[in-house]
Parts: sequence; structure tokens; C-alpha cells
Amino acid sequence: MINLEWGEIVTVFFASAVKLGIAGVPSAILFGFNFLEAFIVCSAGGIFGTIVYTYLIDIIMKGVSFLMDKIRTNRNANKKRFTKSNRFIIKGEMEFGIIGVCAISPLFLSIPLGVFLCLKFFGHKKLIMMWMSVFVMFWTILLYFALDYFRF
Repeated sequence: MINLEWGEIVTVFFASAVKLGIAGVPSAILFGFNFLEAFIVCSAGGIFGTIVYTYLIDIIMKGVSFLMDKIRTNRNANKKRFTKSNRFIIKGEMEFGIIGVCAISPLFLSIPLGVFLCLKFFGHKKLIMMWMSVFVMFWTILLYFALDYFRF
């Protein structure tokens, strides 16, 4: 990180923490990061975002559930068990699983949305953080070389 300014590093870091595929890696290339700089900053930002969002969203989901239980004491009493949307969700869970959601989140969705979906349907915080971190690094490498190759 020889000629980089702190503003560029912080921008790429926080952009990677939210939208790795659309904001993080492309901004690193626009700022002129070499591969090692982009890999370190984008991966660190994506992993930081994964950890922060995992715990933050888990706290928010527990708080909302607690409040809903207080407001509506019998909210789970008359719940339908098998609907079309439930079957669709279960089919998606069985086909893609936690690895599939973590694989597409950094590139197509966003890291917070991917973490939310994983927490909502799977709930394994350690697995979410592990797989999301693996795919953040994978997409950082792949996107850097793809975007650098097609850069004018």
C-alpha cells in the first residue's frame, strides 16, 4: 500500500462490507489498487461486514421477536403449516442450503441481506461467518481479475 490514501482504503473497506460485487472491488480497481491491496482491503471489509451484520441482525431479530411476543401473545397459535410460500422456502433451503446463499450473497445480493437470509432460515452464526468469509475472498479474487482484464 505504497501510494494509497487512507480515504481510498476506508471507502473500499466499507463499500466491501456492504456490497462487495457492485461497490467494493470495482472501486478498488478505479482507485488503482494492485491485486494484493485489493484482496486485503476488500476481503477484510467483507469479513468485517459479515461479522458485524451477523451479530447485529441476530440482536435485531431477537428484539423484534420479543416485542411481537409481547404485543401478540398468541401469534403462533393459528399459523398455517403448509402453504405455497412455505414449500418454496423449504425447497430453496434443501436445494441451495447455507452454502448456496453465502455463495451468491457477496456478488448478487448484499452481505447484510445474505446474512439476514441465512440467520432467518438456518441460524448457524459460525457457519454463516465461515462460508460468507470464504465466498467474500473467492469473489474478490475472481472479480478483481475479471474487471482488471476488461478494464480499458
